[in-house]
Amino acid sequence: MSFSKALLRWEQVHSTSTSSSTFFPVTMWSPASSVKEVRAGFEIALPENDITVAPAYQVANVENTVVASGLIGTYQSTSGVHYPSSWQDISTATDGAQLVRFGWQTLNTSTATRNRVRVGGFVQTKDS
Repeated sequence: MSFSKALLRWEQVHSTSTSSSTFFPVTMWSPASSVKEVRAGFEIALPENDITVAPAYQVANVENTVVASGLIGTYQSTSGVHYPSSWQDISTATDGAQLVRFGWQTLNTSTATRNRVRVGGFVQTKDS
């Protein structure tokens, strides 16, 4: 069993819709074969209005065609540190896939205006 950590640098991200989420990639694509489980820790600062944010992943076979994606943990909306969640199995998404990357996913909860939030953190991965 091996572990690694991906840094999700501080970013200002936004959301403009209550009907669809927006993914903001932070890391480069890397091999998906060694990523079976993930967990994340992060800090939220200066959330505006009704924005929510969560660490997230995307999986692809080529860089411009995402075949799967998902949240790591759940959306959060309050300022402060959100400690690592329990390990989350994403092997059904990464098995057979070539690439994985991590970033932030945002969603407004009750307004269609553009809201922003600053967020930074990390994703831990393990291969079994």
